[in-house]
Amino acid sequence: MLVVGYNIWASHQRGVGAAGERVKWEAAIAEQKIDSAAVLAGETEKVINKDKALQEAKNKQEANDAKNRKIVSSITAELSRLRDSRRGQGGGFAAGNVASGSGDCPDNGSQASGILSAKTFDALRRLALEADEVNLAYISCRTDSETIRR
Repeated sequence: MLVVGYNIWASHQRGVGAAGERVKWEAAIAEQKIDSAAVLAGETEKVINKDKALQEAKNKQEANDAKNRKIVSSITAELSRLRDSRRGQGGGFAAGNVASGSGDCPDNGSQASGILSAKTFDALRRLALEADEVNLAYISCRTDSETIRR
């Protein structure tokens, strides 16, 4: 009987010790949860601020891109207007100038639109527009990458 009583008492003591340990561990875990919540809130705020900064940079870059496209379009329109205004002048050289070579001769395929024929002018304008679009895209990508690296 003494052995049975001792075993019951020892089992109870182990339970008391385990309960004490469990309380210590639960307190440590609760403390870690509080610390983790504070760290998580700080990191979440950093992510939100970075997202806002990236969105603002994106919006600013889109505005710059639109402005650049508008400039390219206005320059293209101005070039076309200048080309069209020269069409009525009979070429790019003064009348009677022998050095004009193939300037106003209808047999050479060029129209009376200046130094370049309409076909050549359109090809050059198309290539210039493509080059401008590539340059604008490069500028935009470069700005985006520099913004992201900050």
